[in-house]
Amino acid sequence: MLYSTRQKSFEGTVLDHRLLPVDAFGRVRLDALDTSNTPRTLVSLMHANNETGVVNDLSAIRAAIPDALLHSDAIQSFGKIPLTVGALGVDFLSLSAHKIHGPKGVGAMFIRKGIDFKAHQQGGGQERNRRAGTEPVALIVGFAVAARMAIREVEQRAAHMSSLIAEARRLVTELVPNIRINTPDSGSLPNILNVSFRDADQLDGESILQSMDMGGVAVSNGSACVSGSLQPSHVLLAMGLPSDEAKAAVRLSVSKNNTIDDVKNAVTLLSDIIRGLRV
Repeated sequence: MLYSTRQKSFEGTVLDHRLLPVDAFGRVRLDALDTSNTPRTLVSLMHANNETGVVNDLSAIRAAIPDALLHSDAIQSFGKIPLTVGALGVDFLSLSAHKIHGPKGVGAMFIRKGIDFKAHQQGGGQERNRRAGTEPVALIVGFAVAARMAIREVEQRAAHMSSLIAEARRLVTELVPNIRINTPDSGSLPNILNVSFRDADQLDGESILQSMDMGGVAVSNGSACVSGSLQPSHVLLAMGLPSDEAKAAVRLSVSKNNTIDDVKNAVTLLSDIIRGLRV
């Protein structure tokens, strides 16, 4: 959404835009919404951040901006925590299949009834005139099956992933000195733990990722959307972390398929790597 808004602003389609500030955990500050409550304003934000796992309180945000249009990217939260569009109070909601073990290349958008929505992609009447182009039926069916399973199993999956992340949090705090936990204990997704290192000026984020990969563990230092970037995470910078620390942060994430042994192996490997880099 950040890049799309900048492009639309450059084209003149969006007359004015601004980024909302966040608190130390990355949640949108409600007091920053004072000037956003107009019928000509679209407020777009993530339900849950894909780097830190922190969850925005969309119902509270809706209460603060009853007159504005509210869009939320719920791609990361769908299937991890229970959610309904009615309770969230959104006008638009984006979802994607690949985050719930469905096929890549297919997504969905909730559009509240009565919204005057004009398709960005023109040329056909497919998908109720919402998006032109032939529908990928196989991907849609795969998404539907994955969504049905994710909704049915959401509490079971969340409990399993929460136990894994709790163990990861305990181990990383115990084994890695000078560590900062960037994911709050509560109000976050059950599958993500973001950590950084207070002596990050002595560490190289790229070396950490490569060493973890060589050890058979896939981690990241930011969003998959910007993987490969050498820039520090803009999310962590907005939360107030120093640039060096944000650049060397590590995101540990789990799924329903991971085990407690996976977590122990990953954190032990991370501890060994950090110890070696600090020598």
